[in-house]
Formats: sequence, C-alpha cells, structure tokens
Amino acid sequence: MVDTFGDGWNGASIDVIINGVITNYGMATGANASYTFTLNDGDSWEIIFISGTFDNEIIYTFTDCNGNQIFTDGPNPVIGSAFTSTYGNPVSYTYGWDPATGLTDATIIDPISSISGQTTYVLSVFPTGHPLCVSTDTVVVNINDPSAGQDSTATVCQSGTGLYLYDYLGDSLDIGGTWYNGTTIITDILDPSNLVADTFQYVIGTKDAWTLQQS
Repeated sequence: MVDTFGDGWNGASIDVIINGVITNYGMATGANASYTFTLNDGDSWEIIFISGTFDNEIIYTFTDCNGNQIFTDGPNPVIGSAFTSTYGNPVSYTYGWDPATGLTDATIIDPISSISGQTTYVLSVFPTGHPLCVSTDTVVVNINDPSAGQDSTATVCQSGTGLYLYDYLGDSLDIGGTWYNGTTIITDILDPSNLVADTFQYVIGTKDAWTLQQS
C-alpha cells in the first residue's frame, strides 16, 4: 500500500473478502504499509476499494508469497469491486460408506439410510486422487420403532359425550400420528351423535406406506 504524498490514505481502505469473510485494511499515516493473509486451494476471494479524500495519491499491489504480482491499481483506483478470483485448484473429495447396504448412494456425503435395525457405518474421506490421505469416522444408527398402541373396540351411546380415540389405544402409545377414516384425516375426538359403525386408524408415518397403524 502506497501513498505518494506520505500522509496515509485519508480515509480510503481495502476490503479483502475470502469465502464471504471481510477483512479491512487501511493506512492511517505514512507512505507505505503492508499486510499478509492466507489463501487455501479453492478459496474464493475479492478485492474491494473504498474511496477516501485523495485517491489520486493511492497505489496498491497484491503479490503472492513468491513476490509475483497478482493485481495492482492506482493512482485513482477503481472504486468498489476491483478483482475477484479463486485461489489455486478447488479441492474435491471422494466419499465412501461401509457397509453400503441400505444406503441410497454410498459415494456421497449425505446418503439416506433405510435400515431396519442398529447399524455401524464407517465413512472414509480423502482428496480425490490421494487415497493415502484418507480420514475415517464412525456413525452408529439406532432404529426405534414407534408404537401405535393396540387394536380395540369402542361401544358408545349416541347421546353420550365426545369419544376420545386415544383412550382406546392403550398405554404404549407414541404421539405424533394421524387419525384416518379411510383416506380422510379426522380429529381425535368424535361426536357420538354423528357416528355410524366404522373403523378408524391411527397411523404413525406416511399413510401411503402404512408405516404403523392401529384401529
């Protein structure tokens, strides 16, 4: 960073944005200043110049660690976004889940599992083309089947009070399900005066899959 008059940048400064994180650099006094920052392969970065009082005195240059010039501007640098780039080569990774059984895709970072019992998965990750740099981690998945209670029969009088369906499923009941009359969603409290003999089903999960139901 250079000020040809030698009295600092008079309110001007530079924002360096790396992967969305902004760091501001300026020079309050003097003729020269320098800063360093780190870029990793694949980092997206941008230079934004913020104008001051005497931009005609300002020159700035970015160089790499070997002294090679990357970008320079001034006197009277472009105001606003002056330079954008991606440093080096973006890093890609290779993923592998073991076992692959029950996974939608064992080669992506976020597969969906359809296992029915406890399973221990080992995830292996390495930079593509460099399998010796592998890292691993373990995920233990436990499946707890929900309980929709037990089947039962209710006999009520049409002149009676509201029929609370949950009362007929027993104590081993998980909440979060939905009541159906056929394919129609109903409430859990029914008016006996409007009822005819029928079957009502309590479903936990998706009704299309009939995950777990009691009637």
